[in-house]
Amino acid sequence: MKLEIRSKVVILLCIVLAVFSSCITDDDDDRGDFALVAGDALPQFSVEMSDGGVLNTQSFSGKVGVIVFFHTDCPDCQKELPVIQKVYDTYKENPDVLLSCISRSESGSEVQAYWEKHSFTLPFSTQNDDAVFSLFASHTIPRILITDREGIIRAVYTDDPLATCQELAKDIDAVLIDKLSGNERKLICCKSTGGLIRLFRLFVFILQPGEKNCLYNIFMISTGRINNFYVSRYEEEW
Repeated sequence: MKLEIRSKVVILLCIVLAVFSSCITDDDDDRGDFALVAGDALPQFSVEMSDGGVLNTQSFSGKVGVIVFFHTDCPDCQKELPVIQKVYDTYKENPDVLLSCISRSESGSEVQAYWEKHSFTLPFSTQNDDAVFSLFASHTIPRILITDREGIIRAVYTDDPLATCQELAKDIDAVLIDKLSGNERKLICCKSTGGLIRLFRLFVFILQPGEKNCLYNIFMISTGRINNFYVSRYEEEW
């Protein structure tokens, strides 16, 4: 009898645990707890900007992208937006950098009023729901994503800790350098380990008797015209 009661108790506990576990899983599914991280590709999205233009995934092709999700009532967003403004001011003249802010469940009139109050010039798009934001994460703003020219996320910042202007600029610059052409990357290598060897090869090339003449080659390298010729001819040596 005792064995039977004990067996029933064990079965009952197993059922309770199964139901409890199921509730936890369902709750997680309902929340859709996820976030894109470095190494993930940008999702397909399209939004209308405040100036009437369209911003979509393809807009970031070939550019270093900075996407900022925010809500003006969010205390951390209020702290971060001035930082984003500084970053925007730094790179707004650079055609290789595209920075855009996208609101999370906030109307255009609210965002516009906040922008005017704080004299922001940041390009923005307002979204009345979480549809776009949910493609990137299920929670937490501010959320800042830095992407490369291939549309791959290279860095993500949220509220823990908030990003500084220096940190964002450092990441943007790192991706910009990575965006340089192969020739430009190789010239930069002259500053790194093994660069002296490459630099020596360059001077050997300058002094080669068969390459017109030394003065001509010096003129070409001083004007930057020799880069493509040298690299294309000696690509295998680099």
